Amino acid sequence: MPRCSRLLALVLAAALGAAAGHAQTISPAGAASSFDAATWNVEGSDSTEPGAAARAFVLGAPYPNPFTEAATLTYTLDRPGPVRLELFDALGRRVAVIEDEERPAGTYRVRFNGDALPPGLYVVRLTSGDRVATRRLVHGN
Repeated sequence: MPRCSRLLALVLAAALGAAAGHAQTISPAGAASSFDAATWNVEGSDSTEPGAAARAFVLGAPYPNPFTEAATLTYTLDRPGPVRLELFDALGRRVAVIEDEERPAGTYRVRFNGDALPPGLYVVRLTSGDRVATRRLVHGN
């Protein structure tokens, strides 16, 4: 397996295997702290089709990717339920909880301002009930 593929596999495995015990996040300054949407400039989510009859559970590709200041994350829920959207660094540490709330079925768009993050590879994880979807996100200079 090529070195790059092995690294990616390790990063994804670490992100997916991140224990629920990681109750803290890493602040922009690198110190452990609780997540604060104002610190990370999460601009909130925007339902593009509230209550629409979505047919799949999908985490769309982040755009733009790679990003330098902000990225837009899109996800679709085929049924209502709890939603948790998290960001993990290359070592599998949770660096942000972008969204954590109940949502009706539909498609949602979240703009995440990560200009305080160091450049590198990140993994976005969407969890709703027993379903999980992940996407890679690259933060450039």
